[in-house]
Amino acid sequence: MKLAITTMGTTLDDAVDPRFGRATGLLIVDTTTGAATPLAVPAAHAVQGAGLAAAEALVKAGAKALLTGAVGPKAARALEAAGIAVYQGLEGQSARAALERFNAGALTPENAPRAMGHAPGGAIGHAPGGAIAGHEG
Repeated sequence: MKLAITTMGTTLDDAVDPRFGRATGLLIVDTTTGAATPLAVPAAHAVQGAGLAAAEALVKAGAKALLTGAVGPKAARALEAAGIAVYQGLEGQSARAALERFNAGALTPENAPRAMGHAPGGAIGHAPGGAIAGHEG
């Protein structure tokens, strides 16, 4: 089976990126062979639609599961419609550790979107209700 992992780099030793559509990197991992192939994040710097573009890239890559920190509502709907199981809340560990937990059956799929607020380092994300955290208006 192929699965995708959002990463802060291009290897399994990099940390899981807490973001999906704007992740620093994506890895496609073949769970049968253990081979990990970097995949470009298609719209990481787009004003909108980054999550949908990333979901489409996973479908084209043949991924059946996603290991990540969080997905937004539009991406969550697209991934669910494509039959891709989503495993969230995995930031703060290496992609390899997340993969090992997946392979051991220690993760539970969670296709519902997660609200995003300030990430470590003060990055700005989406707050509940779709407002942009850290911005007034």
